[in-house]
Amino acid sequence: MVLERVAAGTRSISALARELGVSKGSVHAVVRSLIAVRALMIAADGSLRIGTKLNELTSATADPDLRGVQPVLDRIAREQPELTLYFGVPDADGVTILARAGKESGFAQTAPVGMRLPRSAGALGKVLLGGARVPYACDDQEYLQGVRAVAAPVVRKGRIDAILWAVGGVAVLRKQEMSQLGEWLRAAAAELSERL
Repeated sequence: MVLERVAAGTRSISALARELGVSKGSVHAVVRSLIAVRALMIAADGSLRIGTKLNELTSATADPDLRGVQPVLDRIAREQPELTLYFGVPDADGVTILARAGKESGFAQTAPVGMRLPRSAGALGKVLLGGARVPYACDDQEYLQGVRAVAAPVVRKGRIDAILWAVGGVAVLRKQEMSQLGEWLRAAAAELSERL
């Protein structure tokens, strides 16, 4: 929501807090995370603007609010209605969520856009550790007890530019289904690398 509001013209933390109906402190934390990964930036006049990372991830014909990503996440969410899908960008310290879709229940499934996860977080860490040649990685309750996740890298020009991942409880995402989900995510990540 923060990225969409800034892309639509909202330029301050106060205005974002008012429009979203949340505290300025909450918005400030999200904005700080998005600035850290260059998804947002502060212009010379002190106003918020879409950052260079989104420009790098989007083509000249796409809008910088990740509209090319959201349809892919929404499609997978329709096919896997009990899971939550995320799209994020890595940096030296973590992975920042830039888009999400799907189920919004369960502790691991309510991470908002703008939240930063550590680089070592389960499947994300395995993808980053394995590099661009890893098709996908699975996390069977390694990061959070009772939660499984599968992640696939979005590779452009031989490097990981972003990560696509799905999260679900152990009752919903069964261990024997993780490889099939990994293949779906790998294909979706390849599609995203062409769209961005």
